[in-house]
Amino acid sequence: TTLRDADEYPVRLAAEAPLRGRVRDAAGRPAAGVRVRVVRYELGRLDPVYLPGRELVPAVPTWPAAVVTDAAGRFAVPGLRFDRDVCLLLEDGTHAPQRVWVAPRKAAGDVVEIAAANEPARWVRGTLTGNRERLAGARVTVTPVDPAGGPAEPVDGRTDDRGRFQLPVPAAAVYRVAAYPPDGSPYAAAARVVAWPAAAGAAFAPADLDLPRGTLVRGRVLGPGGGELAGAAAQFLPKDGRPVVRDGLTLLTGSDRVADAAADGTFALAVPAGVDGSVAVYGPANSYRADPT
Repeated sequence: TTLRDADEYPVRLAAEAPLRGRVRDAAGRPAAGVRVRVVRYELGRLDPVYLPGRELVPAVPTWPAAVVTDAAGRFAVPGLRFDRDVCLLLEDGTHAPQRVWVAPRKAAGDVVEIAAANEPARWVRGTLTGNRERLAGARVTVTPVDPAGGPAEPVDGRTDDRGRFQLPVPAAAVYRVAAYPPDGSPYAAAARVVAWPAAAGAAFAPADLDLPRGTLVRGRVLGPGGGELAGAAAQFLPKDGRPVVRDGLTLLTGSDRVADAAADGTFALAVPAGVDGSVAVYGPANSYRADPT
């Protein structure tokens, strides 16, 4: 179908049926404080799209927000249909993250009972620095590269006031650890691959990262009428399109490193120093044309 500006297209939305459930631990007790988020939703195979370097919330405006179980282990996820498969990710910060598939419910008011596996967590931990200076408040994501039991979602967190991080992860042989300094920082975002230690009984994998100083590009995004444009974003595209690798780190570019513009349209993006390329700027909607400069 060819879409035209003047046409109207009726859209009928199904009534929502919040997914209500109760989580119990391995001993059958209510599990309080468990973070529950939707990571797959079977509606014509609709999956979330993650934007690296931002909060790990799917880049779909209507995607259900994460919820936390109450003292009785209960939770309710709004914005879903009762007749679809849903995959949930359970995280409590102590045990390994757990994926749970919920089959279509027979009725909208059905309550789903979930038994938490409470598998011991593996930990990826380290210290994030920039030119040996500790970086506080930076976002770190850890993604299993070859997780046992199929694909897994990234686990995210932030460094503490001393640049340290420690994240619980599911079992895997290899992990990708990526670090994203706050927008406006002079250090380039980067990632490294970490192998789980071969020693029997290992409880954590060390994953220190020392980010190199980049070239800080500042700009302001203006709309067609010359006014400030909120909701825009910028990214750096290397001229040769090849990965930028330095000292064992892959410096993040393109869609792996996105800088959001502020309300006044300004942005600041640290790009790899000494690398030729362009900064691509995107508007808040597809009706704006991407503009590499």
